[in-house]
Formats: sequence, C-alpha cells, structure tokens
Amino acid sequence: MLRDYVNFNRSFTTREPYSTRTKSKGGLVLQKDECAWHRLDCLRFKTHPCFAIPTDGARSPDDSVEVWPVENGNVMVTAGSGVAYIEIFTDGDGDLCRYWQEFGDGNGNGPIQKQVTLTEQELRGRLPEEKKKAKIKINIKSWAGGNHTVDDFSFLASKASRFKLSNGQQAFRSSKLGLSQMEGSTPEEVIFASAIHKTRLMVQVRVYSGFALDGVEFFYEDATSQLFGKRGGQPGGSEFSLGKSPATVHSSEHSSWI
Repeated sequence: MLRDYVNFNRSFTTREPYSTRTKSKGGLVLQKDECAWHRLDCLRFKTHPCFAIPTDGARSPDDSVEVWPVENGNVMVTAGSGVAYIEIFTDGDGDLCRYWQEFGDGNGNGPIQKQVTLTEQELRGRLPEEKKKAKIKINIKSWAGGNHTVDDFSFLASKASRFKLSNGQQAFRSSKLGLSQMEGSTPEEVIFASAIHKTRLMVQVRVYSGFALDGVEFFYEDATSQLFGKRGGQPGGSEFSLGKSPATVHSSEHSSWI
C-alpha cells in the first residue's frame, strides 16, 4: 500500500466529502481512486496461513527451492510445491521490488510449475531500458512460502560457473550456500569423488554442529572422506549411514569453513 492509507476511507464509501487536507470538493469515489494492495503483497498473502480458507486444502510441507546453472547459459529452478514468482532487483532498488515474473495466474487457476528455466535475456527484458545493463539479483518464491536468493544472476549463468572435471565431464557451480559473517570464515567448494569415479560408493554422512553448523563430512567405502567445513561442535558429530560403514575414519582437523 505504501502511502495509500491517506485514501483508506475510499474503500468503504461511495462518495467523498470536502477534504480540508487537499482542499478538494470530493465527489463520487471511482475504483481507480481507491487504495490497493501491490500485486506482490497479494501473492504473499496467498501463501500466508492467516489468509487460508477451507477450500485451499492441505498446504505442501515442502517449501524448498533449488537453483543451479545448466547448458547454454540457462538456470534451472525447481520447487516441490511449485515456483510461484520471481522478484527481480537491480542496483539502487534497495528492498523495494519493482520488477517480477509470475508463474501461473497467481489465483490457483494456472498450472503449477515445479520446474522452470530462466535466461538472463528474459529477465532483462522485464527491465526498463535504463536498467537493462544493471546487475541483477533475484529472489525466487515457492507456493509453500520458501524462497531462494541469487545475488548475481549474470555470474551464475556465465561460463564462470562451469568447469571441467578430471574425467572430462563438465560441472556447474550452484548458487552460494550460506552467508557466514563469522571471523575466519572462508568460501569452500567440494566435488563429490563419487561423481568423478562412478565405482566409489558414498556410505556415510557425518554432520558437525554445536550452536551452528560447522561442517559436513562424506565417507566412502574405501575409507576415504571429503570434508566440507570443519570438525567442530559436538565431538564426533552426528552420523547418517547410507550403507555399510567405512573401514576407518580420518581424524585430522581442518580449519576451513563453509
């Protein structure tokens, strides 16, 4: 609504009397002169529990949103409950979203799209001419209320997000996970050994945490492991077995952070 509250009375009356504030004589209230909610607010209300009605049915428990680059500079988005809309931000917009893209009609009548493909050209086509070369940040919303932010869409869709593995296959970097501001934090990337060597079987995942997530370690059946982060928090971490346990566990400490 922004500052529409000064006209809030028009939503409840058919005629408006003389206004001492604007010195206008008033008259018949037309729909275009009433205050109104922004379209993005309406879309948020649709997924908010306070606006639910009995005919809505059960809300999907899966609010996840996944984003990753694919071939030809495209970016793939998936959401278990369906992709609802995408907010597009450019430099200088702050927290106010001026440009967006909806999927379906927003009223439950359009088909739910659990997977969509985004291109930089399409997103920039929704911007005014003076903004078409600006840096793009997007926030993707699912119908279950989840969201995922990509701070630099151009980088994610560019060749910088691709690289070749040692076996010749092409890999793609996903969007950044987490935004730690803790002292000593460093960015880190892990490529699963089982993705390069198909004969290596991952058998266990160990999560190290205390007040926050410290690290995740992936164990293989040949007793090797890969550590993402560090072995902090509760000693020994929490184990999640995927198959038979590895023969041995490496205990060397690392100081890297997710």
